[in-house]
Amino acid sequence: INPGAASSTPRHLVCGADGVLYFGADDGARGQELWRSDGTTGGTQLVKDISPGSDASTPSYLVAFGSKVYFSADDGTHGHELWVTDGTAANTRLLLDIRKGYPSSFPSFITKFTPRALASSTALFFAANDGELGAHTGASQGRGGAGGMQMWTTDGTKAGTTRAFDQTHNDLDLDLDALDADWP
Repeated sequence: INPGAASSTPRHLVCGADGVLYFGADDGARGQELWRSDGTTGGTQLVKDISPGSDASTPSYLVAFGSKVYFSADDGTHGHELWVTDGTAANTRLLLDIRKGYPSSFPSFITKFTPRALASSTALFFAANDGELGAHTGASQGRGGAGGMQMWTTDGTKAGTTRAFDQTHNDLDLDLDALDADWP
């Protein structure tokens, strides 16, 4: 990927439903961007330069969900927000600007979850900071400032991306270190 002596630093690898590997990598010209590979040299290609030019979009927390891959990335305009791709540049897009404008919501720990009681209903859960709720703790200041991290869920659509539950009546600041999709 990086034709020079420097590493392309592939990271955050996930296999999509199409059997293709998706990951962040640096080709030496664009910074960390979203790539895909079918395991061959000819089948390894940039999906999209999300943050055009040499600024990196730094795709992270990639997870396959249905026929798409969801991830956090920074396009240079909205900050780190929730993105989705079907593996094509044309269909790689910002799903939702959770924290409006450039302050990032920092979607993280994106996890596919199917509660045993609702086996036919699978959703993604993730931590994000919309800047509106929660306490102002030192931990949240480093991950997006005012508001703290909240648990969010999505069915893969913009309209279906919401807070997982309402925390408006308490001062709870979710310091989510991990979300575990294995629920007993």
